[in-house]
Amino acid sequence: MHTQDTISTTLQAPTDAIASIATCNIPITAIDPPETIDITPIDRSIPARQDQSTNGAELAIIFESVYTYFHGRVDPNDIQALTFCLRHLFCCSAKLYQNILPDLTANTSQQTGQAVQERDVLTTFCIWDQLQAIESLFERIESLCHLLNTTIPTILHTLENTCRARIWLVPATKVQISQPAQEDNRQPQEHLTTTQEIALAQLHKRLCIWQQSNAQRLIFVRQFADLQTVTPTLTEADTAFDLLQGHTSAIFGKILPHFLSLAATDDETATILLLDLMQKADELQFYMRAQLEPLYLLFQQYA
Repeated sequence: MHTQDTISTTLQAPTDAIASIATCNIPITAIDPPETIDITPIDRSIPARQDQSTNGAELAIIFESVYTYFHGRVDPNDIQALTFCLRHLFCCSAKLYQNILPDLTANTSQQTGQAVQERDVLTTFCIWDQLQAIESLFERIESLCHLLNTTIPTILHTLENTCRARIWLVPATKVQISQPAQEDNRQPQEHLTTTQEIALAQLHKRLCIWQQSNAQRLIFVRQFADLQTVTPTLTEADTAFDLLQGHTSAIFGKILPHFLSLAATDDETATILLLDLMQKADELQFYMRAQLEPLYLLFQQYA
């Protein structure tokens, strides 16, 4: 019985306490509402670079012309593989020259002249992360170029076979199909002229950004001068960046735009363009593969 009274008293204690507080003459100060919180992005240092898209939207109009030219002649899967590789090569290059290399230059510049023990841990981690990202991009580009080099010969072989078939069939069907085909092609070409010019202007602007970024970056020989004895191939890494920028400018600024004005029967020019593309892809594949191990050794110095 005594236990139950104790429990009852204990349970009622909070209520009694509240009641006693209510009867006390204690001044209560009103609490002001919190001030408006200013939610501002932390880093506004590089908004222009962040606003630049890296999804390769400028290539859509060119790829449409590629699909149109090879339609009905080349396996759609081969054309899809071709455009897939080119789009991702473009995106890798955009990410490298618009984001990673400028950030890497900014971070390594902060550590110039500092001893290893004096370097900021966060900055060191960022450098390690960016070097690892470069190695991953080089590895992906190497794989994309390998796929290009296996896809383009298949397209060339099919193009040669369909070209022979067209030569065989043209005399029998020339009178029946030549005139309507010319009339059908005039109106769409006039309609796409403005769109093509806009797309090419955007593409040219993007390539100029890459060229400027590559020219302004701090070369690896200077960025990692204190590590040159450990990684003696820093000069080759700089050569790889220059080669990638030059070859991507040639691929997306010279080779692919030719498909916009390519005549439907100009297989000779199409073949030359594909061979030029394969040559560029082959050189990129070689240089990207050669830099994988040196880059791995380099970012391990920051691990």
